Amino acid sequence: MTADAQAGPVGVRQGEVVRLSAWVRVPETIRSTERGAIVNLLGFDASGKAVPGWESMRIEANRHRKTCGWTQLTITRRVDDARIAKVGVRLGICGSGACDFDDVRLCRLVPAGRWAGP
Repeated sequence: MTADAQAGPVGVRQGEVVRLSAWVRVPETIRSTERGAIVNLLGFDASGKAVPGWESMRIEANRHRKTCGWTQLTITRRVDDARIAKVGVRLGICGSGACDFDDVRLCRLVPAGRWAGP
């Protein structure tokens, strides 16, 4: 059994690095799976269609064992596929059990020396 929710995608440029993070709490070990609580980065082309094959790359973090309070799941990924124009967030659970998510963030990471802040 899988349940999930997706957030609307945001634009990215080839070569950018993005980080998806979320805090997760798993009150009891999630059964019938090794995936459990899922934090996933999705890739879309300029028209908003999912890019085939991109999801097979290392873009998922998960936790299926019971946590002692909250734990953070993080994915950092360079957008190195020219087909990717937007990235999105997927949160879900695979298996039998429950989990909670909080403070979900999708951030664009800026290389050192490139920040043009105040």
